[in-house]
Amino acid sequence: MSLRLAIASAYLPKRTIRKELFHVEQVTNSALDEAIRANVPGHAPRGLSGNDMGLEGLRDRMARGHVERVAIMMEALGREKALEVARLALYQAGIQLGKEARGKLGVRDVPSDLQKAAKVLYRVLGIEFTMSYEDGRGEMRVHRCALAKEYDSSTCAVLCATDEGVVHGLSERAELKFAQHLTSGKPECVAEFRFRKEEGK
Repeated sequence: MSLRLAIASAYLPKRTIRKELFHVEQVTNSALDEAIRANVPGHAPRGLSGNDMGLEGLRDRMARGHVERVAIMMEALGREKALEVARLALYQAGIQLGKEARGKLGVRDVPSDLQKAAKVLYRVLGIEFTMSYEDGRGEMRVHRCALAKEYDSSTCAVLCATDEGVVHGLSERAELKFAQHLTSGKPECVAEFRFRKEEGK
Protein backbone atom coordinates (compact mmCIF):
# COMPACT_ATOMS: atom_id res chain seq x y z
CA MET A 1 0.00 0.00 0.00
CA SER A 2 1.32 3.43 -0.92
CA LEU A 3 2.00 6.04 1.76
CA ARG A 4 -0.61 8.33 0.20
CA LEU A 5 -3.30 5.66 0.47
CA ALA A 6 -2.26 4.77 4.02
CA ILE A 7 -2.49 8.40 5.14
CA ALA A 8 -5.85 8.99 3.42
CA SER A 9 -7.22 5.78 4.94
CA ALA A 10 -6.22 6.91 8.42
CA TYR A 11 -7.17 10.58 8.22
CA LEU A 12 -8.93 12.79 5.68
CA PRO A 13 -9.01 16.53 6.54
CA LYS A 14 -12.35 18.29 6.27
CA ARG A 15 -10.99 20.69 3.65
CA THR A 16 -9.98 17.71 1.51
CA ILE A 17 -13.43 16.16 1.89
CA ARG A 18 -15.04 19.46 0.80
CA LYS A 19 -12.75 19.75 -2.21
CA GLU A 20 -13.43 16.19 -3.33
CA LEU A 21 -17.17 16.55 -2.70
CA PHE A 22 -17.29 19.61 -4.96
CA HIS A 23 -15.40 17.65 -7.60
CA VAL A 24 -17.72 14.63 -7.47
CA GLU A 25 -20.72 16.98 -7.67
CA GLN A 26 -19.25 18.76 -10.69
CA VAL A 27 -18.35 15.56 -12.54
CA THR A 28 -21.67 13.77 -11.93
CA ASN A 29 -23.82 16.82 -12.64
CA SER A 30 -21.87 17.55 -15.81
CA ALA A 31 -22.38 13.96 -17.00
CA LEU A 32 -26.13 14.17 -16.39
CA ASP A 33 -26.36 17.66 -17.93
CA GLU A 34 -24.60 16.43 -21.07
CA ALA A 35 -27.03 13.51 -21.29
CA ILE A 36 -29.95 15.91 -20.88
CA ARG A 37 -28.68 18.25 -23.59
CA ALA A 38 -28.29 15.30 -25.96
CA ASN A 39 -31.69 13.76 -25.25
CA VAL A 40 -33.97 16.47 -23.84
CA PRO A 41 -33.72 19.71 -25.89
CA GLY A 42 -34.56 22.96 -24.15
CA HIS A 43 -33.22 22.20 -20.67
CA ALA A 44 -30.19 24.25 -19.61
CA PRO A 45 -27.90 23.12 -16.78
CA ARG A 46 -28.45 24.79 -13.42
CA GLY A 47 -25.66 26.56 -11.56
CA LEU A 48 -24.54 25.82 -8.00
CA SER A 49 -25.18 28.03 -4.97
CA GLY A 50 -24.47 28.03 -1.26
CA ASN A 51 -20.84 26.86 -1.25
CA ASP A 52 -20.38 28.04 2.36
CA MET A 53 -22.64 25.30 3.78
CA GLY A 54 -21.39 22.35 5.82
CA LEU A 55 -20.63 18.88 4.53
CA GLU A 56 -24.15 17.58 5.19
CA GLY A 57 -25.63 20.53 3.33
CA LEU A 58 -23.29 20.03 0.39
CA ARG A 59 -24.18 16.34 0.18
CA ASP A 60 -27.89 17.18 0.33
CA ARG A 61 -27.49 19.77 -2.43
CA MET A 62 -25.65 17.31 -4.65
CA ALA A 63 -28.30 14.64 -4.05
CA ARG A 64 -31.16 17.04 -4.82
CA GLY A 65 -29.40 18.06 -8.03
CA HIS A 66 -29.16 14.44 -9.06
CA VAL A 67 -32.84 13.82 -8.29
CA GLU A 68 -33.90 16.84 -10.35
CA ARG A 69 -31.81 15.82 -13.36
CA VAL A 70 -32.99 12.21 -13.32
CA ALA A 71 -36.60 13.41 -13.04
CA ILE A 72 -36.17 15.63 -16.12
CA MET A 73 -34.90 12.66 -18.11
CA MET A 74 -37.63 10.29 -16.90
CA GLU A 75 -40.37 12.78 -17.77
CA ALA A 76 -39.01 13.21 -21.29
CA LEU A 77 -37.81 9.67 -22.06
CA GLY A 78 -39.74 7.38 -19.75
CA ARG A 79 -38.19 5.60 -16.78
CA GLU A 80 -36.53 2.68 -18.56
CA LYS A 81 -34.85 4.74 -21.29
CA ALA A 82 -33.89 7.53 -18.88
CA LEU A 83 -32.20 5.11 -16.51
CA GLU A 84 -30.34 3.46 -19.38
CA VAL A 85 -29.02 6.77 -20.73
CA ALA A 86 -28.21 8.25 -17.33
CA ARG A 87 -26.49 5.11 -16.05
CA LEU A 88 -24.25 4.95 -19.11
CA ALA A 89 -23.25 8.60 -18.65
CA LEU A 90 -22.53 8.15 -14.95
CA TYR A 91 -20.64 4.89 -15.41
CA GLN A 92 -18.21 6.74 -17.66
CA ALA A 93 -18.02 9.59 -15.14
CA GLY A 94 -17.27 7.02 -12.44
CA ILE A 95 -14.42 5.54 -14.47
CA GLN A 96 -12.93 9.03 -14.72
CA LEU A 97 -13.20 9.52 -10.94
CA GLY A 98 -11.71 6.09 -10.29
CA LYS A 99 -8.72 6.71 -12.53
CA GLU A 100 -8.13 10.07 -10.85
CA ALA A 101 -8.25 8.46 -7.42
CA ARG A 102 -5.89 5.68 -8.53
CA GLY A 103 -3.31 8.29 -9.47
CA LYS A 104 -3.81 10.55 -6.45
CA LEU A 105 -3.69 7.74 -3.90
CA GLY A 106 -1.18 5.44 -5.58
CA VAL A 107 -3.61 2.51 -5.68
CA ARG A 108 -2.04 -0.83 -6.62
CA ASP A 109 -3.94 -3.29 -8.79
CA VAL A 110 -4.89 -5.55 -5.85
CA PRO A 111 -8.24 -6.02 -4.03
CA SER A 112 -6.93 -4.79 -0.68
CA ASP A 113 -5.91 -1.42 -2.13
CA LEU A 114 -9.22 -1.13 -4.00
CA GLN A 115 -11.14 -1.65 -0.77
CA LYS A 116 -9.13 1.01 1.07
CA ALA A 117 -9.47 3.47 -1.82
CA ALA A 118 -13.24 2.86 -1.96
CA LYS A 119 -13.52 3.63 1.76
CA VAL A 120 -11.66 6.91 1.25
CA LEU A 121 -13.96 7.91 -1.61
CA TYR A 122 -17.11 6.84 0.24
CA ARG A 123 -16.04 8.82 3.31
CA VAL A 124 -16.28 11.93 1.12
CA LEU A 125 -19.92 11.06 0.32
CA GLY A 126 -20.86 10.09 3.86
CA ILE A 127 -21.24 6.38 3.06
CA GLU A 128 -20.27 3.52 5.36
CA PHE A 129 -19.80 -0.03 4.08
CA THR A 130 -18.15 -3.36 4.73
CA MET A 131 -16.71 -5.70 2.14
CA SER A 132 -15.94 -9.40 2.16
CA TYR A 133 -13.61 -10.89 -0.44
CA GLU A 134 -12.19 -14.31 -1.23
CA ASP A 135 -10.76 -15.93 -4.36
CA GLY A 136 -11.83 -13.35 -6.92
CA ARG A 137 -15.31 -12.60 -5.60
CA GLY A 138 -16.75 -10.56 -2.80
CA GLU A 139 -19.69 -8.57 -1.53
CA MET A 140 -20.11 -4.94 -0.52
CA ARG A 141 -22.79 -3.98 2.00
CA VAL A 142 -23.65 -0.31 2.52
CA HIS A 143 -24.99 0.25 6.03
CA ARG A 144 -25.33 4.03 5.95
CA CYS A 145 -25.64 6.48 3.05
CA ALA A 146 -25.95 10.22 3.62
CA LEU A 147 -27.47 10.60 0.13
CA ALA A 148 -30.27 8.06 0.64
CA LYS A 149 -32.49 10.49 2.54
CA GLU A 150 -32.74 12.69 -0.59
CA TYR A 151 -32.67 10.01 -3.30
CA ASP A 152 -35.68 8.15 -4.64
CA SER A 153 -35.22 4.60 -5.89
CA SER A 154 -34.76 5.67 -9.53
CA THR A 155 -32.05 8.21 -8.75
CA CYS A 156 -30.28 5.71 -6.53
CA ALA A 157 -30.33 3.11 -9.30
CA VAL A 158 -28.81 5.66 -11.66
CA LEU A 159 -26.12 6.96 -9.32
CA CYS A 160 -24.99 3.45 -8.39
CA ALA A 161 -23.58 3.33 -11.92
CA THR A 162 -21.06 5.95 -10.77
CA ASP A 163 -19.85 3.63 -8.00
CA GLU A 164 -19.62 0.75 -10.46
CA GLY A 165 -17.57 2.93 -12.80
CA VAL A 166 -15.28 4.12 -10.01
CA VAL A 167 -14.34 0.56 -9.11
CA HIS A 168 -13.56 -0.26 -12.74
CA GLY A 169 -11.57 2.98 -12.98
CA LEU A 170 -9.50 1.95 -9.97
CA SER A 171 -8.72 -1.35 -11.73
CA GLU A 172 -9.73 -2.62 -15.15
CA ARG A 173 -9.86 -6.09 -13.61
CA ALA A 174 -12.47 -5.08 -11.03
CA GLU A 175 -16.26 -5.03 -11.40
CA LEU A 176 -19.01 -3.96 -9.00
CA LYS A 177 -22.73 -4.58 -9.55
CA PHE A 178 -25.49 -3.49 -7.17
CA ALA A 179 -28.32 -5.93 -6.52
CA GLN A 180 -30.39 -4.02 -3.92
CA HIS A 181 -30.69 -0.49 -2.56
CA LEU A 182 -31.61 1.26 0.68
CA THR A 183 -33.99 3.51 -1.24
CA SER A 184 -36.06 0.49 -2.29
CA GLY A 185 -36.89 -0.29 1.33
CA LYS A 186 -34.03 -2.74 1.88
CA PRO A 187 -32.05 -2.62 5.15
CA GLU A 188 -28.81 -2.02 3.23
CA CYS A 189 -27.40 -1.74 -0.26
CA VAL A 190 -25.74 -4.91 -1.52
CA ALA A 191 -23.34 -5.20 -4.45
CA GLU A 192 -21.35 -8.07 -5.90
CA PHE A 193 -17.62 -7.46 -6.34
CA ARG A 194 -15.43 -9.39 -8.78
CA PHE A 195 -11.71 -9.15 -9.41
CA ARG A 196 -10.46 -10.92 -12.51
CA LYS A 197 -7.14 -12.76 -12.16
CA GLU A 198 -4.29 -11.84 -14.47
CA GLU A 199 -3.97 -14.08 -17.50
CA GLY A 200 -1.50 -16.90 -16.99
CA LYS A 201 -1.75 -16.74 -13.19
